[in-house]
Amino acid sequence: MSTRTGDRMITVENIDPLSDPRWRDVETLPGATLYHSTAWARVLAQTYGFPSRYYLAVEGARVVGGLPGFEVGSAWRGRRFVALPFSDLAAPVGAPEAMPAILAMVVGDAKRQAWRTVEVRGATVQPADFTTVTHNDLYLLPLDQSLCDLVRGFSDSVRWGRKRALRDGVTAARASSEAALAEFYRLHQLTRRKLGVPVQPWRFFELLWREFFARDAGFVVQATAAGRVIASAVFLRHGSRLYYKFSASDPGALASQPNSLVLWNAIEWAHAAGLTEIDLGKTVRENAGLVRFKRSWGAQAVALPHSYFPRVVGVGAESEDSPRLRAVRAVWRHLPLPVTRLVGGLVYRALA
Repeated sequence: MSTRTGDRMITVENIDPLSDPRWRDVETLPGATLYHSTAWARVLAQTYGFPSRYYLAVEGARVVGGLPGFEVGSAWRGRRFVALPFSDLAAPVGAPEAMPAILAMVVGDAKRQAWRTVEVRGATVQPADFTTVTHNDLYLLPLDQSLCDLVRGFSDSVRWGRKRALRDGVTAARASSEAALAEFYRLHQLTRRKLGVPVQPWRFFELLWREFFARDAGFVVQATAAGRVIASAVFLRHGSRLYYKFSASDPGALASQPNSLVLWNAIEWAHAAGLTEIDLGKTVRENAGLVRFKRSWGAQAVALPHSYFPRVVGVGAESEDSPRLRAVRAVWRHLPLPVTRLVGGLVYRALA
């Protein structure tokens, strides 16, 4: 599909990012994030098997824009285009002139494919026929000051948490082995059940290790006490940003504040590595406890809108604090751990 904007002719193509090397040019465009990367596309595609719908805008031979996405759902529940499932944001990036052409092709495909809805996460899409909903904020911690000044911006509770962890003999260290990631996954299952949230299949983390950890773009920080890992978090690096993707801990060890020591360790490492910011991830606005935790580190909130066409449908359209999702979490908390492992991956896929 080609669109003329002024004296510019922009063509939009639907490509497979895993086989078309031009998508790597999108990764370097302003605004591109971890979620626009080919590595992240491969993790999602090979874990969940969704058909890819990546839109590439070119002007002549030059890549000028892109929008990543997958077709999710089923014939029974209705198919949807999501940019991007299991991702905080995946707004279209590139030249402003490329945006209308990309979105016009997405809308055209929605009509041709009879998609139930189009969902673009992290962007207010300009065409009037899109509806925007905002339930979440993204929290970013800038690293553009000295470490001493950065630490001064931490709340008293953060500094107290680190002191408590050290006093209780907790230590924290980075690790990037597959065994360390497996240890994280053990704690992750416990944490997700406590929260009433389905757990991703182990295959997802295997692919994270292959695509990020094995390429020096990912690691865990483990908190250890008395020779036992009591907390762990997954961090992924893309460009000059470090992503705090997942955090887990032993429910019986929370009094020692191991999570404070884990994140403190990662911040020190990111600052020493010359990174510009840490992405602490999205948080639903109604989750006062998590909002308070992220702000206590000095992180700044950025609105994270979701845009829909032609109707507002999907997990992202519903507040995480809705009565329906609260009921689902209540049931999940009481399931035996082996059951959550067995069905978690299937349930999680349905949450795309």
